[in-house]
Amino acid sequence: MKNNKAKKITSMVDASSGYGTSPVDACYVAIVHPNATYDLKGDSAWVSIEKYAGTIKGGAMPGEVGKLDEVRFIETTEAKVYENAGVGAAVDVYATLIFGANAYGVTRISGEAMKTIRKQLGSGGTADPLDQRSSIGWKASFVTKILDQLNMIKIEHGVTA
Repeated sequence: MKNNKAKKITSMVDASSGYGTSPVDACYVAIVHPNATYDLKGDSAWVSIEKYAGTIKGGAMPGEVGKLDEVRFIETTEAKVYENAGVGAAVDVYATLIFGANAYGVTRISGEAMKTIRKQLGSGGTADPLDQRSSIGWKASFVTKILDQLNMIKIEHGVTA
């Protein structure tokens, strides 16, 4: 990340309001699968969140499990796993993403960015002649975009767990 001149992240969106930001200690942020975290914890340089959580400006990030040097790790089962993609197609390959500041952007669409749609009982007309069906659903609109490819890294690796 430093060789790419990626700046460290110094603020994060405040989850309570979704619009304000909170300061964080300057760092890079990694998204990691729990199976990969198991291996990271075996590294002598690994620092568990419990050891530094009280000293973090802005507090720990949701899902944060620890840090290694200047990278703070957020654990999620939603991290990408390429099943049977490794050597001989018998090994899962895990993708760990590391982000610097301004690596990507997310739009804030006003108006009908999120809409709940309700159709009342009997609103189907001749398609529902006995008034037996109603429905509810939602739709959302937003866009994410990579702003600077040099401010992010994807590491593909195996795990021992």
